[in-house]
Amino acid sequence: MLLSKAGQIQQGDTIHCEYKGKKQQYVAEEVLDAGTNHEEIIIDVKSNKYFITSMAINGSSWAKNVEVLPAN
Repeated sequence: MLLSKAGQIQQGDTIHCEYKGKKQQYVAEEVLDAGTNHEEIIIDVKSNKYFITSMAINGSSWAKNVEVLPAN
């Protein structure tokens, strides 16, 4: 499903997105401030790689066209 609001991504979900025109795949390692306007999706804790949900939705994030595949 295409990301359209905060609260859609849960820890362990697979995330597909585009970065600089290339398709990427990640797993949500952590979700901070879930369901709020400040929700952050951590996809690599070690390298501090993350995106903010509201920015991904409005197109201002590095993560473009984010799709979510639930872990369950």
